Amino acid sequence: MLSNILTAKDRIKYFIIVITFLVVNSVSNISAAEKAGNDSSVYSHDITDTSDVYSLGKIIITGRQDSKAENLSRCIDRKTLNEKSITDVAQAISLLPGVTLTNVSGRNERQVYLHGFNSQQIGLFIDGIPIYVPYDGNVDLARFTTFDVGEINVEKGISSILYGTNAMGGAINIVGGKPSALLDISAKTGVNSDKGTINALNIGSRRGAWYGLLSMSYIDQDYYTLSKDYKPGAVVIKKGGEGDDERNNSYHTDYKIAVKAGYNPAPGDEISLIASMQRGEKGVPPYAGADTASSRWKYWKWPYWDKNSVYLISKWQLGNMGYIKMPVYMDNFRNSLFAYSDSTYSGFKKKSAFKSWYNDYAAGSSIEYGAEFVKSRSITDSAKVNVQYKNDYHSEKNTSYDTSKSAATQVFVDKPDIHFREYTCGAGVENELVINGVWSIVPGAAFNYRKMITAENLIDTTSVFKYSVDQFPKPGMSAVDGQLAVYYRPALGHTLSASVARRTRFPNIKERYSYKLGSAIPNPDLKPEYSIHYQLGYSTNIIKGLHTDVSLFESQLYNVIQSVTQVGPNGESQSRNTGRARYAGYEYDTTSKWALPAPEASVEYTLPFKTEFLNSLSLWANGSYITCRNLTTPSLLFVDEPKSQMRGGVDYKPFSMLRLSFDTQYESGRISSSSGLWRTSAFTLFNARCAIDVKWFTINAGCTNISDVNYSYTEGYPEEGRAMYAELCFNLKK
Repeated sequence: MLSNILTAKDRIKYFIIVITFLVVNSVSNISAAEKAGNDSSVYSHDITDTSDVYSLGKIIITGRQDSKAENLSRCIDRKTLNEKSITDVAQAISLLPGVTLTNVSGRNERQVYLHGFNSQQIGLFIDGIPIYVPYDGNVDLARFTTFDVGEINVEKGISSILYGTNAMGGAINIVGGKPSALLDISAKTGVNSDKGTINALNIGSRRGAWYGLLSMSYIDQDYYTLSKDYKPGAVVIKKGGEGDDERNNSYHTDYKIAVKAGYNPAPGDEISLIASMQRGEKGVPPYAGADTASSRWKYWKWPYWDKNSVYLISKWQLGNMGYIKMPVYMDNFRNSLFAYSDSTYSGFKKKSAFKSWYNDYAAGSSIEYGAEFVKSRSITDSAKVNVQYKNDYHSEKNTSYDTSKSAATQVFVDKPDIHFREYTCGAGVENELVINGVWSIVPGAAFNYRKMITAENLIDTTSVFKYSVDQFPKPGMSAVDGQLAVYYRPALGHTLSASVARRTRFPNIKERYSYKLGSAIPNPDLKPEYSIHYQLGYSTNIIKGLHTDVSLFESQLYNVIQSVTQVGPNGESQSRNTGRARYAGYEYDTTSKWALPAPEASVEYTLPFKTEFLNSLSLWANGSYITCRNLTTPSLLFVDEPKSQMRGGVDYKPFSMLRLSFDTQYESGRISSSSGLWRTSAFTLFNARCAIDVKWFTINAGCTNISDVNYSYTEGYPEEGRAMYAELCFNLKK
C-alpha cells in the first residue's frame, strides 16, 4: 500500500537512505566482532592494486608526467570533489583555469568552454569512451554526478591523438572510481536551502584479482533562489507561493545506478564490465531579460533525460611485445521536450506548442596497441597505435498543435518519425622519444572519416500538416590531423613544453540537417572546421610546498562553423563556414591581424610545516585571459566566453578533525548574442565551507554566493543567489 502512496522519486530516495543505514549498521557490527576477538582470517585479503581510480578508463597523455605542478591546471581528483562538496561534472571542471562554465539558456544545459572552444568542439569521454549525444554533439554536464568519479582529466588545446575525432578544442575524460579494499563504502546525504536533497551510496569490494562496485545517487531540487538584488525584466519571472524569490520552472531531478565488475589477475592485465542507468527530468526557466522579441518566450520542460550504457573494457600485456587495449561500448540517450503555451505550463494552445521525443544510440569500439621498441641508458622509444569505429543513430518523433482545428481544444498532429544514421572511423599513431631522461619528443598523426548513411527530410507538402519524407544529400568528409609536442626537464621539479597541433571537428547532424522548429535552413554541405594550436608551458615545484603551472597559447581556426542569422526569406538562420578566427590574448586594435598569446596560470602553496592550531594551510589561485574574434567577418561575434576570469582561495585545517575553506571567483562580462546587442555584466562571487571529521563520518556545511550577487552567464537568465547546504558523509575502507 505504501508503494501506491510514494512517488517513484520518493521510493528511490528512501531506498538509498535505507541501504545506507543497513550498510553502516553492518559495518559497526563487523567492527564490534573484530574487537571481540573473532578470527581475523575471515577478513584477511590480498590486494595488489590499492588505487581508487579506474586506471583502465584513463587516456595516458604521452610525454606528460604526473607531478603536482603539471596536474595543477588539468585534473580534479577525488579528494577535491569531496572536500568542496561538488555534485556534478560541470561544477568540478569550472575550478580549473581556462575553463568557462556556461548555461545554454533556452535548454537549461550546463556546458563549458576550454580556451574558447565550446562543448561541440570538445571531446567528452567517460573512461575514455566518447559520450556526446549523436544528434547535436552536446551533453548536459550537470546531468553527470560525481559520486562515483575517481578523477576528471581536462586537456585544453592539444590533447592525445588517441582521443580520436572531434577533440578539436581539447578533451574532458571522466574517470570512474574503483574499490581498493575488501570493504570500501562511501555514502552521503544532504539538504540545501532551496528544498534540495542529495543521497548517494557506493558499495565496493576488492579481493585479490576481483573487484566490484555498486553506485547509486539521487539529487532532487525544487527550485533555486534568486538574488535579492534581482529586478524583473520584461516579465515577472518570480514564482510566488512559498517565496517570491523562487525561480520559476528551475527544478531538476537526477538519479543514477551503476555496476562495475572487474578482473585484474596481474599488473597490466585487466577486464571489466560497466553498466549504468541515468534518469533525469528538468524544467527550463523562462527568459527574463530586456529583449521583447516573441521568440524569446519559451515555456519548456524535459519530462525525461535518460542515458543507458554498457561498456566492456579490457587490456592485456603481450609480454615483451607490448600491450593491447580494447573498449566496446553502447550508449542510449533518450529525452523528451514539451513546449507549452504559457507560464502556467498547462496547455498547448499555440502554434509554437509541441511535444517531441528523441531516441539516440551510439555504439562502437577501438583497438589500441602500444609497445616500447628501444630501451637503453640514453634513449627510449615507444609508440601507440589506435583504430576506432563509431556508429551513431538518431530518431525523433514530433507533434504539432493544429490551431486551425479549434481554438478551444488541443488537437495534436503526429508528424512522421525521421531517422539519421552515420558512422565515423579513424586511425592514429602517437610516438614518444625520450633522450637522457631530459627530452621527450612526441609526434602524432591521425586520419578520420565520417559518412552519413541515412538523413531523412520531413517535408510539409501542403502547409496543412500533410507530410512526406525524403532524403537529404549525404556527402562524406575526411580529415588528416597531426601534432608535435616537446618536453624539456632540465632539473628535478622543472618542466618546459612546446607544442603545435592541427585538429578537426566534423559538423554534427543538427548543424547540417535541422530546421530548428522552422527557424533555420539546413546545410548538408557544411564542411569540417579545424584549428591549429600553439602552446608554451612551464611547470615547477621549485620551492617545497609551492606548485606553479604557467602557459601561453593561441589557436587559429579555419572553416569556422557559426550560426548566421537573417539568411532566409523569413529571417531564418543557417549554420555556415564563416572563414577564419583566432583565439588569443590581448589585441593591439580591432583591425589587427596579430595578437599576443593568451596567458593562463595556476599556483598553489601549502605551508611545509605544522604548528599549534595549524595542521595545514594552503593558498591557491588561477586565472586566464582570452579574446575570440572572427577575422573574416569581425562583426560576427563569439558568445558566452568572458575575456578574463580568476579564482582563488584558502584551505585551513587548524586541527586534524576540522577543515575550513574560502574561495572567490571573478569573471568579466560576456556577449550573449552574435550581434553584440545583448551582454552580461562582470561579477565576483564568494563561497565558504567547513567540515568536521569524526572517525568514519564527515559533517559538511557551506554557503555559496555569500554576498547574494545577482549575476548571469547568459543575458536574461539570472543564476542562483545565496544558498546554504549541509551534508553527512560516511567513508570506510577495511
